Amino acid sequence: MEFKILSHLLRGLADNIDAGNSNVTEEEMMEICELISNSANPEEKISKYQTADLLGVNHKTVDYYVRKGYIPHGRQEVGFKEIFWYKKDILKFKEEKDEKRKVFLDNFKIKASVICPNEEDLCNIVLDIAYKGSSKQFAWDICGEQIIKNLLEKNGNKYTYPMMDEDGDIEYKGYKFSMREVQVCEE
Repeated sequence: MEFKILSHLLRGLADNIDAGNSNVTEEEMMEICELISNSANPEEKISKYQTADLLGVNHKTVDYYVRKGYIPHGRQEVGFKEIFWYKKDILKFKEEKDEKRKVFLDNFKIKASVICPNEEDLCNIVLDIAYKGSSKQFAWDICGEQIIKNLLEKNGNKYTYPMMDEDGDIEYKGYKFSMREVQVCEE
């Protein structure tokens, strides 16, 4: 059933691309390609390093996950030195881990906002704690919107970003860029 839905959606997307009606970004297209690739071969074997890349960790963390029983032990085939995992098993673990993390963060946000209802104060507390260690992602997960609000406020509700420009004065990897400034409207 899922493959029929996927097939129907892909055909519609292909028709729109052929007609020039697609507003799919390159990043979204890469996500679609990865989804199709993962769906097409669930029995794909991957190495420890590929497993680490898929999970967004280093190979030593993969060893830790195996020791803790979070992911199954790698398998070995006769004639091959390196152990492997089935990609579907790792994707299942990643999905479960991501869901648990989301639930944890949601619960933390609720409890933290009860203790400290002022979003700006909460943000400052989380930043003081998280940025001293290696938990910067945690700070962004908990109070990312407030961090952005604070940064905009300190910069007169403006932000700048590089934009590709043939006449730009900044060069990076053979491309020229110029800085653009955007004034953000206050809500």
